[in-house]
Amino acid sequence: MVRMGLVGMGFMGQQHFAIHQSLDNVELVAVCDENPAKVAEVVPAVGGNIGEATDLDLSAQHRYVCLEDMLANEELDCVDVCAPTYCHADVAVAALEAGCHCIVEKPMGRTVEDCDRMISAAEATGRMLFVGQCIRFWPEYEVLAEMVSNGDLGRVASAKFTRLSPPPTWSEGGWLLDSELSGGALLDLLCTAEGGWAMPPTVPFEMGFQVLGDKGLLELSLANDPPLTFYPTEGEPYTPDYVQQAGYEREIMYFVDCMENDRPPQRVTPQSARQAVELVLAEQQSAQTGQIVAIE
Repeated sequence: MVRMGLVGMGFMGQQHFAIHQSLDNVELVAVCDENPAKVAEVVPAVGGNIGEATDLDLSAQHRYVCLEDMLANEELDCVDVCAPTYCHADVAVAALEAGCHCIVEKPMGRTVEDCDRMISAAEATGRMLFVGQCIRFWPEYEVLAEMVSNGDLGRVASAKFTRLSPPPTWSEGGWLLDSELSGGALLDLLCTAEGGWAMPPTVPFEMGFQVLGDKGLLELSLANDPPLTFYPTEGEPYTPDYVQQAGYEREIMYFVDCMENDRPPQRVTPQSARQAVELVLAEQQSAQTGQIVAIE
């Protein structure tokens, strides 16, 4: 049984709260948020761009407004960091130095230096650090990876990836809309080709892809039913066999299994999450300056 502490009770924190509550091998011992209203006995739902929002009953958890108090008073195996991006490094380093494994919501950090601080703390303490790059655990994207790997899609000729959302006005104090704090849509969505927060509020969240190979086209769109369809060059379209499940749940289940079996995570390493941040920030610098930015 993994004893979990959760830091940050905004939209993603509430999503993670529900997942921890649903897992038989996780005991959500404590929650922490600097806003007392978010760690009251009953907390109103914070809606976001994906997943269901419901009011939370926190009466079974120890509730804190101070991270240091939670780390000092609780015997935790792991801390789940769902605090704002600019807080990730401080919270994660404190948790690691307190002897806890650590899950950090994506993006890993606001700067490459933040990422390096977390990696150094994990290496120094011997604790596991896992970054929730949820798309790598979303079942439809896993189907895509498998079809590319095993040759079912053939030689890939083109690929288009999309993550489009209304502005994330649900973040407390609007921190997500402040690019100095969040890195903006570019860093938060880790977009490959097309991503943004420019959609009107009435437009539903869309994530998807179209990947064309010489054996057919695999398409994901939340607007379709079913959302995932393979269009072969020969034969009728069909939906590959897979279990529909949120990537948030699958990433947490994966890391819990890593902790229980004392096996460092391989599907997402801290170094690869750092590289993603480094790449996106280099793209941003290049767009702003019009210059090529080299990555060492």
